[in-house]
Order: sequence, then structure tokens, then C-alpha cells
Amino acid sequence: SDCKHKIIFQHIPLFVDRPDEAAHVYFNIEPGERLRLMNKFIEAGVSTVFCGHYHQNAGGFYQQLECVVTSAVGAQLGSDGHGYRLVRVSEEKVEHNKNVMVNFQDNLLLSPLRPDEHLSGKIVAIGAAIHKSISYDQLGAR
Repeated sequence: SDCKHKIIFQHIPLFVDRPDEAAHVYFNIEPGERLRLMNKFIEAGVSTVFCGHYHQNAGGFYQQLECVVTSAVGAQLGSDGHGYRLVRVSEEKVEHNKNVMVNFQDNLLLSPLRPDEHLSGKIVAIGAAIHKSISYDQLGAR
């Protein structure tokens, strides 16, 4: 593939804290499927998987693959504040940080990108609509 950066946005985390953790029944992907997906993502050159679902911040690494779990805008299950994570994609790198929303009306709402719009130099909010669906098999790993 000719992509400079490969990142995944999915709802359910691969894992919450550790790639070898047991299944949480609800909060992570089953260990066998998780390992298959993580290895496929690494083979395809994916650097980061951004997720939600857990309603608190979490995540970690499996080899060079980072799993970033972002807290919720609504109900919290832990002590993390309400918020969203901004992801900045530039020519050189993919960066992300947690930004706490204090007042919804005072915060900028990001417009969704068109499916044909290039992400380089754009800021994308997790929770925004999916712009183009692809299957895991279309990532380029065989």
C-alpha cells in the first residue's frame, strides 16, 4: 500500500491494559481473535488502533502496535473526566492527546470528512462518523 500512516478506528478495544489479558466478556476482544487481529495489523503496517467502549482511558502496546482507549463524552466508569481525543495526522507522524470538554457549547465540533478527502494535516475526533468502511482483509496483509 502507498499509505504513509495506517491507523485503525474501532469501537471495542483489542485490550484494555495488556495484550495478554483475559477476556472481559464486555470490554475487550476475545484473546484468540485479539491476537489474530494484532498480528494482522502489524503485518499490514498499522501503527495505532484507536478505540472507545470502556468509558475510561486505557491502552498499551503489543510489540510496536499501540492500542489507545479513550474515555467517554457521556457517562464515566472510572475517574477520568468527560472528553474526547484529538488525532493529528501530518506527513511525518500521527499524534494524539486527551482534551477534556468542560462545556459542550463552548467547544468546536469537527465536521466529518468526505470519503475522498485526504487526512494529512487534518484533525479527526474519535466518535465522528466513519467515512469509508474497509474490511480487515483490505489492509494489505495476506
